[in-house]
Amino acid sequence: MKRSRLWIGPSLGLLVALAVLPLLRTTLFAGFESKTVDARMRLSTGQQADDRIVVVAVDPASINQLGRWPWPRSTVAELIRRIHQGGASVIALDMIFSEPTRGDSTEDDALAAAIREAGNVVPGFFLRVAEDATAPSVLPSPIESAIQPQAGFPAIRRYGGIETQLPAITEAAPQGGHFVAREDSDGTIRHYPLLLSYGDALYPALALRAVQRQLGNMPISVTPVQGVVPQLMLGEQKIPIDESGELWINWVAPWKAFRYIAAADVLGGSVDQSALRDKIVFVGFTETGLADSITSPWGTQVPGVEVHAMVADNLLRHRFVRDGAVELAWSMLATLMLGAFCGMAAAWTRRPLMGAVLGGLTLLGYAVLAQQALYFGARHLHLFLPLIAGAMAFTASTVWRNVFAEARAKQIRRVFSQYVSPAIVDEMLKDPDAVRLGGERRELTVLFADIRGFTSLAETMPPEQTVSLLQEYLTPMTQLIQAQGGTLDKYMGDGIMAFFGAPVAQHDHAPRAAAAALAMRAALDDLNRGWLARGLPEIRCGVGLNTGPMAVGNIGSSMIFDYTVIGDNVNLGSRIEGLTRIYGVDVIVSAATAELLPDSIVMRQLDAVRVKGRREPVQIFELTPAGELTPEFLASFAEGLRLYRARVFAAARAEFEAAQAVRPADIPCELFIKRCLAFEAAPPASDWDAVS
Repeated sequence: MKRSRLWIGPSLGLLVALAVLPLLRTTLFAGFESKTVDARMRLSTGQQADDRIVVVAVDPASINQLGRWPWPRSTVAELIRRIHQGGASVIALDMIFSEPTRGDSTEDDALAAAIREAGNVVPGFFLRVAEDATAPSVLPSPIESAIQPQAGFPAIRRYGGIETQLPAITEAAPQGGHFVAREDSDGTIRHYPLLLSYGDALYPALALRAVQRQLGNMPISVTPVQGVVPQLMLGEQKIPIDESGELWINWVAPWKAFRYIAAADVLGGSVDQSALRDKIVFVGFTETGLADSITSPWGTQVPGVEVHAMVADNLLRHRFVRDGAVELAWSMLATLMLGAFCGMAAAWTRRPLMGAVLGGLTLLGYAVLAQQALYFGARHLHLFLPLIAGAMAFTASTVWRNVFAEARAKQIRRVFSQYVSPAIVDEMLKDPDAVRLGGERRELTVLFADIRGFTSLAETMPPEQTVSLLQEYLTPMTQLIQAQGGTLDKYMGDGIMAFFGAPVAQHDHAPRAAAAALAMRAALDDLNRGWLARGLPEIRCGVGLNTGPMAVGNIGSSMIFDYTVIGDNVNLGSRIEGLTRIYGVDVIVSAATAELLPDSIVMRQLDAVRVKGRREPVQIFELTPAGELTPEFLASFAEGLRLYRARVFAAARAEFEAAQAVRPADIPCELFIKRCLAFEAAPPASDWDAVS
């Protein structure tokens, strides 16, 4: 395949991918990409939410039993006491009490006292965009250890106002967390701000504070990396937030992923204490009109308290959707590879439908990979733009092929159809640019096959029967050669001449020829069984293979010519085929061919022979189907051949006899046993080179 054809498809695909690549770093298609992540999360079934998280809900049943909200704060205080008595390790309040109770301060005092007594309450608070006219007298504690760049973290959202719990509540539980949420443009909650800025300080989110308390008050710290990007740590654990301090929520389950307990049941004492023991308990609303109605990536409406619980699950289980520089780099690499491979699929495949299937399977394979990366590794690999790049690359390569490559294919069909079979023309059209219409020198593998004793056989049969038998033989043999990509050169009576590696170059021409030879041998066995059943004689065929440089092209006169091969290596292939009669084996290959064959093909070295027209001896090998020659036989024969060449003829004969005992009808063993006996009786001259 010429470079112009080899690289044009992948090159077009890479160009398309390079054009798409910068878009991965923008938010232009972020909405589409987010939708793909939503779909992948919905496919990630089977994950269970952390059972250390429970939601105590002010739900419709509780409202019906205890009355409309707001309840007396002494009632909320009692709810906190009951949850604390149940053994909860953390009580996170997804509700705010920022205004004092009118006319009865004891209510507020009771709530503050309950929070102080519990000692494990994490109250929530709001941050507002508008600046406060007057700041609250008591502020919640910011992050304890925060090192900010000189200009702060510019991407972290800054707020000018804050709405906190009552001062008494904040004093009782200063380590609170904000419950500011951010919806995407389509109303879906996908990201959760773990850090927000107010004044000169950074404040953590409610879920982060709750998990901090659950894990024994591990320190929260923030330090800058890469200049102005925040690195958030919870103890020794890195939290993979983006530059704006947000975590991509890994929604492991739809609505009500956690256990929900009605607040009225807790107050009524009907809840088993084991349901709360050692749990993070989020107290929030599920009653319509009180709860924030939020859309999850599962497409369900969930209350706001579920968002905080889900983030707490991610923090406890380390189920982070990692979306950093590493994931972006992998996504970029995937975009380039999809572009190149889809461009290649369109340019290299023979049929457009096959190319479309291959390209589609490639894109599907990457989609599955991205899904597995999210499910098992919680890593976000971009999907939308890489798939778009792959589809566009396939389209561009297809257009190029239809406009330019098909014109070349028509030229080849017009020229070669005059003297090459349609099957070969179709093979050539797979890669029109690799075809040379004139002659050239190439390394090819030539195959010669000939029926042994066919002339004598034909004398015993009527001509019509001989022709019929020959046709039954030549048809499947030709099909097997062409099935391996070989070119049928010519028939020579009962002989076949073919070559591999032209007109379309094949880097594996030798293995193809070997596979064809072994297939021909097996097919002849099947033919013989059928002929014997019809009372016809059994025939044997010898096949010879040789590899080397030879001339290939249109050879002949200006009026009549053939696409054929000529040269010394072609002649050697013919002579090697003739050696099958001497050694009584079906397939012999030269050393040049044997060197190019894979280890899976079973060979044994037969001999070194001197052929007409060549000064140097030629090493020859027998090709056999796997399993025909046992390891014991091959080892004995190889050792015998080594000893024979070392002039240790008695020991060599013993090895050949051992091999013959395993395979009594082996003619090469018989030949070497006779030679060894002769040399034992009359040793060869000192310049003997063991060449036959």
